[in-house]
Amino acid sequence: MSAGDPSPRSGAFRRRRAVSALAAVALLGAGCGADPPDRAAGAAAAWSVPEPDAGRMEPQVARLLAEARAGVLARKDSAEAWGDLGSLYDAHGLFDSAETCYRHAAELDPSDFRWTYLRAVASDMRGAGADELIALFEAAGRLDPGYAALHARLGEALARHGRNPEARERLERASALAPESATIQRMLGQVSLALGDLATSERHLLRAAELEPRDQSAHSALAQLYMRRGDAPRAEQSAARAAELERINLLDDPVYDRWVFSRAMTPSRALARARIRLRDAEYGAAAHDLEAVLAARGGDADTHALLGEAYAALGRTEEATRQFERALALNENHAARQGLERLRRAER
Repeated sequence: MSAGDPSPRSGAFRRRRAVSALAAVALLGAGCGADPPDRAAGAAAAWSVPEPDAGRMEPQVARLLAEARAGVLARKDSAEAWGDLGSLYDAHGLFDSAETCYRHAAELDPSDFRWTYLRAVASDMRGAGADELIALFEAAGRLDPGYAALHARLGEALARHGRNPEARERLERASALAPESATIQRMLGQVSLALGDLATSERHLLRAAELEPRDQSAHSALAQLYMRRGDAPRAEQSAARAAELERINLLDDPVYDRWVFSRAMTPSRALARARIRLRDAEYGAAAHDLEAVLAARGGDADTHALLGEAYAALGRTEEATRQFERALALNENHAARQGLERLRRAER
């Protein structure tokens, strides 16, 4: 996917600058030990550019990363080049390398929210400690205090580290900024449950399930809550509902979506992204991902069937028919038969 593509779930990326460059330098310098940008630009020539082992990478991924790395080598004083490379490393699970690139991008342009925020997210992914994450997310928060996903991610990280009172405080801030977020409501419910506040937990979890009925985690948490209350019938009902669903995360995060989620090129990540996009009725983007999967590794029945569903939803009936037929040629008992029969009925 090209660098100009919009976010897959949240619309086109809007670059966010909440403070002047001069103020950002002062804030970040105090919070994370960053050099002023002029000094950082002068030091950039000596920075080494991370180069992960490409031996086990898919060829298209290795080429993509090599091209982005060459861009940094040619423009070591470019925050955009460092951030672009970092986001590609991030998208492919190379979190240590991503964090290094984001750090240099933020040193070169301390006013750019993207690189400071994504550095915090990548650091969380690589297993940074709670205190380090607080410092990193707070540095990003000074650049854009109204970005709800930032507070939600920090709250979730603090909960993983067992710091539930602080986690709830962060999540309450996120909820105030995005009150209709099912994911944030569910996180608040889970943290409140961990704190033993069953009434507050139930309120948030029921709201989460109302906003997003497909979220397995909300129903699982409700099952735990009702078990703790001794309400076996409702616990069984929630557990049964959870068993019918899959775990999903619909956190509205335009920056992460645009710069990380949408850029993974490995077939496995593209296939996982396509499933999310199909679920969210983003059929054109799903078809793009599935076509890339087929081009990279050839076909299997499931991928052809998913592409058939995407084409059918887009009104591309002939192409959908071919994909369903290819799926059935690989597995004559595949559920693609239902999709094919549905298309044939529609043509009558």
